[in-house]
Amino acid sequence: MEHETTIFGIRAVIEAIKSGENIDKIFLQKGLHGELFTELEQLLHKERLNSSYVPVEKLNRLTQKN
Repeated sequence: MEHETTIFGIRAVIEAIKSGENIDKIFLQKGLHGELFTELEQLLHKERLNSSYVPVEKLNRLTQKN
């Protein structure tokens, strides 16, 4: 059985990608801007990772347990 871990936070996701973690999908909040978010988007494009832009309500449902 595969162990699933949910990571949230821009910086945490960037560090997970850079460390070579196996990532299935990344959910990005619609409408975010900024230097750190731009860095994340560039890294996602470079590494060809699967991502989706979602409303904040979906992110709240996913992280409600944490």
